[in-house]
Amino acid sequence: MSYWNYYDNDYDWDDSHEITRPDLTVSRNKLQEAGMSEAEAIDFVDSGFVYEELSDSIIDRYYGGPVMSTDMRTRFPLREFCKREWLFKNHVQMRSAKNWSDVRRFADEWKSASPKRLLFRGQTQNYLTQRKINNPSFVVEGMGKVSLIPSLWRRMLKKNPNRFPSFENLTFFEWSHILSSAFDLKDIERRVQALREKGEYIFNEFDMEDSSDPVLQEFGSHSLDLSMGLNVNLSKLLGTLLQHYGLDSPLLDLTTLIGRGHILRHAQVQATANS
Repeated sequence: MSYWNYYDNDYDWDDSHEITRPDLTVSRNKLQEAGMSEAEAIDFVDSGFVYEELSDSIIDRYYGGPVMSTDMRTRFPLREFCKREWLFKNHVQMRSAKNWSDVRRFADEWKSASPKRLLFRGQTQNYLTQRKINNPSFVVEGMGKVSLIPSLWRRMLKKNPNRFPSFENLTFFEWSHILSSAFDLKDIERRVQALREKGEYIFNEFDMEDSSDPVLQEFGSHSLDLSMGLNVNLSKLLGTLLQHYGLDSPLLDLTTLIGRGHILRHAQVQATANS
């Protein structure tokens, strides 16, 4: 399979080689063994709640990855899940902003009320997820089940909701071409030479990343990500380069506040078909 298959309308999102694909039959059986009726078990599994054997837990595959911990929002111990104790109402607050000043005021209010870091998700429209049984942690009263799923996976769920493919990355050579196109390589050479003349030690990508030149820092960082392994450093490469060129990626764009000065910093969160 190639990354470019994502742009093919006939692509069926093949997951036959995935080792993390959950067994839907086992998932239904486990839910029934823990106390659900057959009809309930079928509806929950059809809605994306699947069994993970190693941790003996139920994962909301739209948001919860196959890890050992549980949070009672996206990953649940099997018995507790079937008791429905997790079906709490969330505390999402809705505000209507008429201008940018309203947005800043709301952000300041939330920042003052919570010690946690605020993350902002901007979208041109609300994307609602259609499921037989929604996860109440992501249901907003008056709005519905809000989707925090990248467009890449929304397309997959619309066509084949029971598929579990991992993201297929670009090849090393394709990434190399994108990286060389994103930067003026002659300008990189000039910047390196200018720093050397000032006495800075610049001879490889590690030196660039630690240099005083912000352009060289970024180029060095991306070059190292590429050379160290695409899958390990997937988030930074995809978020900065693929999304910059309008290409499909498995990431969500998020913005966060830094301090009280309304300074915004861009961030990406990787979301896979299994999380």
